Amino acid sequence: MNKRIIAAALAAVLIVCCFALTACHKKEQSKTPTESAQSYDSLDEIKDELGFDITVPEDINVEAYTIRKKTTIQVVYDGGYIRKANTMEPVAKKPKGTKAETVVVGENEVTLCIKDDKVMLAIWSDSRNSYCLGSQLGIDKDTAITYISQIK
Repeated sequence: MNKRIIAAALAAVLIVCCFALTACHKKEQSKTPTESAQSYDSLDEIKDELGFDITVPEDINVEAYTIRKKTTIQVVYDGGYIRKANTMEPVAKKPKGTKAETVVVGENEVTLCIKDDKVMLAIWSDSRNSYCLGSQLGIDKDTAITYISQIK
């Protein structure tokens, strides 16, 4: 009887460990902006594929050009990403734990998602497209607004 209790306890511990590892793996995958995205060598290739392009700030260090969900251009840069979709549907959602603040940049209302005085995500749209600017560590508000004004 004692051996059965020990065996059952060990089995329960193993099951809990498996669930914990699976949860950690899924959480780690969601942090990677290039997950489930097809990579390209240039924005010209993406324009050929989707029929539209994106203009990004010249002073960012581009690491990858990708297409997400077959509809969205994503430019991954050091510490963040920029997305553009030829739709009015938002290309990102407000992260938990951030405070939303609305600002006007050019002719667009932009929702800044702020945490610890840093912009973690900016979401906006124009008359035909939706956009976002994401940063893993956050960027200061002035830099975010400058970048947003340059993204087309």
